[in-house]
Amino acid sequence: MPNSGKKEVETAAAAMRQHAQIVLSVVVAGLLAVLVAGGTLTARQADRQATEASPRVAADLFEQWRVEAKVALLGFLREHVDGQSGAPAVNPPRGMSAALVVAGRVTIFPTAAGQGIPGETAILGQAAARIKADLAAGRTPASSVLEFKGDQGNLILVEPVRRPQGAGHVIAVAPVSLETLAPRFERTGLQGLAVLVGSVTEDQPFLRIGTTEDGTPVMLLWSRISSATELWQSLIPLMVVALLAMAAAILLSVRFSRRAGQLVGEIETQAFDRATRDPLTGLHNRSGFKMRLDQALERRLPDAVVGVLYLDLDRFKEVNDGFGHEAGDALLVAVTERLRRICGANVLISRLGGDEFAVVVERRVDPASVVALGDAISRELALPFILGSIEAVIGGSVGIAIAPDDGDDSTGLVRRADISMYRAKTAGRGLAVRFDPSMEDEIRRRKMMEAELRRAIDRNQLAVHYQPFLASDGETVVGVEALLRWNHPTEGMIAPSFFINLAEETGQIGEIGAWVMRKALEDAKRWPSLKLAINVSPVQFRAKDLVEKTVAMVREADIDPRRVEIEITEGVLMEDAESAIAIITALRKADMHVALDDFGTGYASLSYLRRFPFDKLKVDQAFVRNLGVTAGSAAIIHSVVSLGRSLGMTVHAEGVETLEQHIFLRAAGCHDFQGYYFARPMPADELDIYLTRHSVALPRFGMRA
Repeated sequence: MPNSGKKEVETAAAAMRQHAQIVLSVVVAGLLAVLVAGGTLTARQADRQATEASPRVAADLFEQWRVEAKVALLGFLREHVDGQSGAPAVNPPRGMSAALVVAGRVTIFPTAAGQGIPGETAILGQAAARIKADLAAGRTPASSVLEFKGDQGNLILVEPVRRPQGAGHVIAVAPVSLETLAPRFERTGLQGLAVLVGSVTEDQPFLRIGTTEDGTPVMLLWSRISSATELWQSLIPLMVVALLAMAAAILLSVRFSRRAGQLVGEIETQAFDRATRDPLTGLHNRSGFKMRLDQALERRLPDAVVGVLYLDLDRFKEVNDGFGHEAGDALLVAVTERLRRICGANVLISRLGGDEFAVVVERRVDPASVVALGDAISRELALPFILGSIEAVIGGSVGIAIAPDDGDDSTGLVRRADISMYRAKTAGRGLAVRFDPSMEDEIRRRKMMEAELRRAIDRNQLAVHYQPFLASDGETVVGVEALLRWNHPTEGMIAPSFFINLAEETGQIGEIGAWVMRKALEDAKRWPSLKLAINVSPVQFRAKDLVEKTVAMVREADIDPRRVEIEITEGVLMEDAESAIAIITALRKADMHVALDDFGTGYASLSYLRRFPFDKLKVDQAFVRNLGVTAGSAAIIHSVVSLGRSLGMTVHAEGVETLEQHIFLRAAGCHDFQGYYFARPMPADELDIYLTRHSVALPRFGMRA
């Protein structure tokens, strides 16, 4: 992966991680906040419930303590007071002072030494006075009363008794202090014990115990440690700090994430731009072209047109192969600049790949303006391109389709523009052709003929015809050229220029070419003294096993390989010169001849003739046909003939149709002649008859002239 691409991927991954961290931080912060809030609420609820339960807990404890004291007193009464006369012989229960009230008489039981209550006589006397007052008023004395002064108090217990002298009450007093009472409550978690005489605020828990002498209520107050709440309260500062730190981290992450998001957006934009742009020319590529064309069709106004121009450079391959890929790239850039200058603004130019370009024309109301632009492009591309020290002349074929006349969807428009471009190619190149519905009929016919061609061999529709070529005297036949013909049952004779190109495009040329060679070699046995010229297409020539297959077929036919001439065109030389030299050399080592066909119409320089070991040079019939018609044809023929003879090649003239042409070419120095003036291509049987009327050269199969 390139470093830039790797860096972009890493940045995008970092941005994704940051987004994940933000989401995680938010989730964690949310959970922590919920935990804090929930814990606080739970702690407060627990404390509230405990506080609500505190009066019951305190009352139970106080009642337990009071019962303990009462049980001790009752035991004393049963053993020493009830039913007895006189003073008891023992002391009251430990920690108590006691007195007996019978018929208004008060009898005090002394406590053990050191265990009395300070002022016990006064306390017992006051209690006895209250009891007597209650009895005199018909009230039942309270069974227990807690009295406090400051932090000291007394628990007064009253129990009825029966004596012989009459009914009475025993009064017991137990000392109480906050210091002795508080530990009982501390064991249950209740603290802060205090005694309040008077009014009590409603928000404080309290337990009503009794009243003072003047009737003021005495309340036992306490407070409970809010352990859960205090614990959470102690943790809240730490949690707040953690939340603040997390918030800061989130803010930083968000800030970084935004920056990362911007970087990701820039990366996406750059990636999209690279995905839709050609890196060499900066133009939109096929994907970008399709997207922009769809957009143009969507925003087209009802009275406007959108034009698609499909452009293919005519001779780009020759420049690319002849001068190298750097020159080819420079040519593509130069073509781009020229197209930009021609098209101007509001016109989209795209490079679809290789030497194919496309142009989208918007905001036009007249289809003629789109066609005019196509004509201008074809004219301008025909002008030379200066690439450093190289002058390249290529040209371009332009196909034009216009919406809505030729369709309103991008796929259909591009297909029709491509069809038009192909028509421009077949019509002679360097043209701009607008789509016509009849072109689709031609394409359909081409598809049909493609399918028919696949079955032509099996149906015996293909045949090999032979056209003689003669020596300079015009009478002596020295060889024949094998030419393929297709006699279709309904279409008649199909032009070789059509079905040969079709076979090359569809990949059938290999099978057909092998069939032609095998058939021609078999027929050549009938004319043992004649040379046999067989054309090999560029597609066949590029096959790695061409030499092996050709040699095998010659051996299988059992004819002299020196009779065989393999004809190739200049195009195969331009594609891969070194490979072509190797194949030509291998064919010549197998004792076969190699001829350069149609010399002068391509772009092979004179240096090719020195590099390639050709045995024959065939002058293209276009020069022969233009003798006396086009200025310079005679001079070109003289130059070609002189060049070929100087290199020791046999010079062969094609397309001779008149006596004057024969005389001129003979005077120019041509060795062999071929054309309608001497004979048309004919089947093998007709050639047998033709040879009976003409002299045949003695066998002479030398490699060079």
